[in-house]
Amino acid sequence: MDTASTMPARSAAPLVARLQEMRDLRTQDAAPATPPSPPSAPLLPAAAGLPFLGTVTGYQPGVQVAVERPLLPARDRYLSDHDFVQAPGMRNPNCYPVVPMTMSLEMMAEVAACLVPGLGVTGIEDVNAVRWIVAGDGGAAVLRVEAVIDLSSSTPDRYRIDARICADGDRQPSISARLLFGRRYPVAPPPLPPAEPPAGAAAPVLFDTASAYAQRLMFHGPSFQAMHGIARLGAEDVRGELVVRAPSTLFAGTEAPQLLLDPALLDGLGQLVALWSFHHHRQAAFPVGLGRLTLCGPTPPAGSVVPARAVIRGRQLKMLVADLEVGDGRGGTWLRIDGWRAWQFAWDARLLAFQRDPVRQLLSDAQDLPVPAAASSPSAAVQCRRIGAARVARFDAALLARHYLQPAELARFQALPAAPRRTAWLLGRVAAKDAARAWHLAQGGMALHPGDFAIDNDAHGQPHVTHWPDSPAPHLSIAHCGEEAVALAGATPVGIDLETVAVRDEACEQAVTTAAERELLGVRDGAVRAAWLTRLWCAKEAMGKRMGSGVVPGPRHFEAQALCADGSLRMWHAASGTGSIVTTLRSGEYMLAFDLGPRGAAAVRETKFGETKYGETKFRETKLGETKTKEPPCKESP
Repeated sequence: MDTASTMPARSAAPLVARLQEMRDLRTQDAAPATPPSPPSAPLLPAAAGLPFLGTVTGYQPGVQVAVERPLLPARDRYLSDHDFVQAPGMRNPNCYPVVPMTMSLEMMAEVAACLVPGLGVTGIEDVNAVRWIVAGDGGAAVLRVEAVIDLSSSTPDRYRIDARICADGDRQPSISARLLFGRRYPVAPPPLPPAEPPAGAAAPVLFDTASAYAQRLMFHGPSFQAMHGIARLGAEDVRGELVVRAPSTLFAGTEAPQLLLDPALLDGLGQLVALWSFHHHRQAAFPVGLGRLTLCGPTPPAGSVVPARAVIRGRQLKMLVADLEVGDGRGGTWLRIDGWRAWQFAWDARLLAFQRDPVRQLLSDAQDLPVPAAASSPSAAVQCRRIGAARVARFDAALLARHYLQPAELARFQALPAAPRRTAWLLGRVAAKDAARAWHLAQGGMALHPGDFAIDNDAHGQPHVTHWPDSPAPHLSIAHCGEEAVALAGATPVGIDLETVAVRDEACEQAVTTAAERELLGVRDGAVRAAWLTRLWCAKEAMGKRMGSGVVPGPRHFEAQALCADGSLRMWHAASGTGSIVTTLRSGEYMLAFDLGPRGAAAVRETKFGETKYGETKFRETKLGETKTKEPPCKESP
């Protein structure tokens, strides 16, 4: 730290006195350095005041101990402030409360302390977090915390204890570490050397840390909002302040929990690293381990504002490595971390924006309607959204589902086979919910969270909105193909389809088209014929979806009566006597078809395309595949 104070000698280092069973500190301070006497039974939670001591399932005095501790959101209140899925103003039942890595360190420290009564935590080494510890859906995640003394490297006044946490019966640990216990704190190391910015580096940026929480650059709730004041973000380091918060709100039923570490303050130190990562790389950064943590004194009193600093040591692949230190508020060093490791996530910018504000941000893109469709339908009446798998390629699909789905929808998602079907279904729901939200806003409604409502399917597979906050709900249509999904939302029934443009064989063409349609296709061949055959198929699908039946009993019951140069098709469904004008749009390798509403027989037969009805543009020439063909605006069946 920036201090000219003289570090205390080892003999003047404060006594470690964090465990409540130490009744007489003066006697303990004068006691000779002898190994602690292992109790016949481990400490009890009520006696020790340690919030993470649960049910002892195994105990060998002076050797090892195992404790099972359920995670209960009602008791472990800190979980609600470390929730990856949040919905402002509502309690999302699909919330994803994750145990912070620093809270896992506290768990292991408390259990390890049972083996060495009279000693306190002085450091932690070799922390390796391999998976998140998540509270279960509607139930408790049961954690098994194990601690074993390393007798080969322990001395009478310094013990090394290997600890790990396994969740819900998993044999592989979610996190492991080596904890150091002793009678006195070690001498504080010298301050971190100054960072050496690269030549030509920009001047440090001053950042108001309060805005990081307000703008949700950091997802942490009040209990973990430890950054304070202005942070100075340099090219290779960050300086800031942390506020020490009282732990009284972390646990229900425990007004004064006895913590061996300060998990919230440690988490705030990691947040400074994450803030640096976002500023310089636009990447989220989550801690996954550390090399060595050294405690140089007791935790500063609640309410203290202490200086903190992080020096970036390097980036390897997606791993960010830094050295960190926190002052004690009196010019000395409270804590030093060498080799803090954070994994950086290169998420899409739109995804980051959605996570920060899921109510006002849409994850998908607006899909423009073809000119004829756009001209015949006001923008407020129909909304179309589209999303590709690339948008969420680096994001966990199960976590994305929790952002968008209600519990019944989430259960359906989880029951689906693995990717790609599960991914395609989820992308369709994202597009549909975004379309519905955009439609509601265009109608003058309030912005909605995707979890405010649900989408179900009727017996014919037609999607429809449930749990809509007001009336009426929009009509929906969803399509997905390959790695793309698209959806329409409108005030009246709509239909949309999406398909890859490809050459189909004669058998496929015969199955999809009628003789009259093949007459319309005429002598077109190659890429041009492939494009128009795809338009035909998509138009039939879109019309069937808009009618709510799908292409039942078969695609040839939906017949195109005219193919128009602007990509529109005059469709007719003889069984219902319903006509429709379906517009299509070529987008890269995909073809999209839009059916925005029924048209009577006269309208379908009399509407002229390619004229000035849709503005001044005249559709005299069509570009399909690699050829150009001049033809009448619409070619009608005889």
